Amino acid sequence: MPITGSVITEDAAQADTRRSITEAHTDQAGVVHLVKYLATAGANVNTTMLGRVPTINAALIADEIAANLAAVRTIGSLATLSLAHSTAAANATALRAAYKQMTQIEAIMTGDFLAAQTDAALQSAFGVSAAVVASVRASTLTPAASAAAAIRAAAGV
Repeated sequence: MPITGSVITEDAAQADTRRSITEAHTDQAGVVHLVKYLATAGANVNTTMLGRVPTINAALIADEIAANLAAVRTIGSLATLSLAHSTAAANATALRAAYKQMTQIEAIMTGDFLAAQTDAALQSAFGVSAAVVASVRASTLTPAASAAAAIRAAAGV
């Protein structure tokens, strides 16, 4: 999940005494995230770089959760969640919060996505008992999955 390494790849003096800095932050998948900025002449750019890591980690998590929610809202059970930076629990928390503001179609697709999950996964993600999962599956998730299938069929998907 986190940034695993950070280095300064450019530290070039400018005519006005500032320095052009490029930081390269590498995550656990080997993806490099570049940050470019102008630093004052005496700035400790290593301290700045290391102080930026928590912000980059938080942004990677937030962006991944947002992309996962967008996929669930639009394609339901066809969505494949990425958990490279976030956790299933963090996605479930975000899904619960987002559900309150969803349109009917988004709620149907979300129900379809959840209907495709195992009972154990739903219990773990939402911290509920098997009885609650069974009840919600019967009353909400299975009908949502049927509605999502009808929507996809009508759309030719």
